[in-house]
Amino acid sequence: MNCSDELIRQVTIQCPLRGFLLSRVRGELNQTLEAYRLTLDASLAEEGKVRIDQSDAEVMMLTKKLNEAEAELKIAEEEHSNLVSDYREVLGRYDLFERIKTQLHEPAVTFAKSVGQAIEVCV
Repeated sequence: MNCSDELIRQVTIQCPLRGFLLSRVRGELNQTLEAYRLTLDASLAEEGKVRIDQSDAEVMMLTKKLNEAEAELKIAEEEHSNLVSDYREVLGRYDLFERIKTQLHEPAVTFAKSVGQAIEVCV
């Protein structure tokens, strides 16, 4: 504002009343600009608060989704655990079935082997 200061000084030399009025106009202009700056700052601050509030809402929504996903994961893990235990139980039953089958047929197999050996001896 050095230019305006010099202009006001020169006008004040020629006409003190005009210089005084120009000085007041400059003061009013500075006050108006400062008011606009404050309004702009307040507006930007309010917009920032609104964005923060929106972000908080988004964070809450994402937290809710995360909790739901964790609950689904827990259910899936329980189902997996149940399926694994069922698989092991079925596998154990199958092994038991195979052992019983082997034990049931072992005498017949032993007899067939002995008959086969006897036939080989005879031949």
